[in-house]
Amino acid sequence: MSTSIVRTSARRHINERSAWRLNLLQQLADTLEPAVLGVDIDGTVEFWSVQAEQLFGWKASEIIGQSVRTIHAEGAAVNEFEEILKRCMAHGPQVLERTRIKKSGERVRVRLAINLVRDDEGRPYGLFALVTRAPVTRPLTQRQREILRHIVAGYTDPQIAKVLSIGARTVDAHVAAILARLGASNRAEASSLAVQFRLLDDNVDVGDFEKPIADHRGPHL
Repeated sequence: MSTSIVRTSARRHINERSAWRLNLLQQLADTLEPAVLGVDIDGTVEFWSVQAEQLFGWKASEIIGQSVRTIHAEGAAVNEFEEILKRCMAHGPQVLERTRIKKSGERVRVRLAINLVRDDEGRPYGLFALVTRAPVTRPLTQRQREILRHIVAGYTDPQIAKVLSIGARTVDAHVAAILARLGASNRAEASSLAVQFRLLDDNVDVGDFEKPIADHRGPHL
């Protein structure tokens, strides 16, 4: 058997194996509840699950090969993709909330769990994200985050006031503001949302929040 035939056969085997892996990945991604999308180091969309089609309206055939900035809402930072890439490279997986845009032009608030993808030699290749609709929340102030942390821990208002050395009425006012911002009806629901959506995690960045888009409290990624 000639060398050229052997090389051709080897390339065909590699291509078939890569195609099989991609097909397997696509089928696995399509069974997940979150939308799955992948982009290369330049921000070009290379992977788009069925749920991504349903969430954003673009079919895979329409969006693959296009810039991920296609789904960035008007007014988003020009270098947003590059900044997210740098953060993942420096600090690992990130959980972000961002406003994105559908094919119809409708804006949608989403939560993205983003991870860095590396090639076989360990070099950064791009990013993949698990995407769900974000809960209806508005960014909390540092003081509100402190109080919410104590609510999750089971502290009563008087206990929170004592620990933080503030008045009981001040705590009441902050708790009311927290419930309003989270769209929660009571402290227990606020606590549940904080845990479910990791609102107190240091790597959760609520980013460019503008207005609530939709009331959807699906499971966290």
